[in-house]
Amino acid sequence: MVVRSVVARKVAVRLRVVSLGENLFYYTYRIDCLVTGKYYFGMHCTKNLDDGYMGSGTIIKRSINKHGINEHVKTIIEYFSCKEDLISAEKELITQDILFDPLCMNIQPGGGGGFSTAQQIENNRRSQAKLSELRNNSDWLKKNKESRSTSMKTQYQIGTRKPTGWSAQAREKVTTAEVMAKRKNTFKSINHQQGIKNSQYGTKWVVNSENNALKVKGSDVEEFLSRGYILGRVWKAST
Repeated sequence: MVVRSVVARKVAVRLRVVSLGENLFYYTYRIDCLVTGKYYFGMHCTKNLDDGYMGSGTIIKRSINKHGINEHVKTIIEYFSCKEDLISAEKELITQDILFDPLCMNIQPGGGGGFSTAQQIENNRRSQAKLSELRNNSDWLKKNKESRSTSMKTQYQIGTRKPTGWSAQAREKVTTAEVMAKRKNTFKSINHQQGIKNSQYGTKWVVNSENNALKVKGSDVEEFLSRGYILGRVWKAST
């Protein structure tokens, strides 16, 4: 595949930088997310190699917003002397096969990146259309799900991701009684649902001979008792 040949020769920064015209630098690059293992290819034209540019794609932007820019590594692949050569190189990088790789964050073929606002708007429209198309592709969705699952498991194994929320491991360590006790203490400390503030304050359980249990207000207990109910949640026949 094209990606292998490119990755094999990519370097962090080339010593020979080609600069033509108004000191414009043309180069292709790759961004890797250290958290998810996903990657993104792109091309860029700039007067300042340290302009902080980290791609314009929809998914790469979401990835940076979610995981932080420090979890993304940008590597310059190759410099070019003109825009035409740059576009041709990106076309070789981002093929249709690459787009169907669940780890690839590109959603349109190479060569479509722009340098003007109008081009960026058109690219965004195409990106959204491509993303919608992929979301309706069962094969892509399956591969994406499997890739994400494998990536998550790997991250847990190597320790880059920690379990969050109410996990199964956490439930094993905390009994129901402990949870309820902690909850009651917390509610008591903040005066939450205490006394008459408790929605269940003054209610009682009553049950009939068919074991139909009801929770009723204290003021209604006598009425239910007169209708054959007894106090409690389980019917106990009189002896």
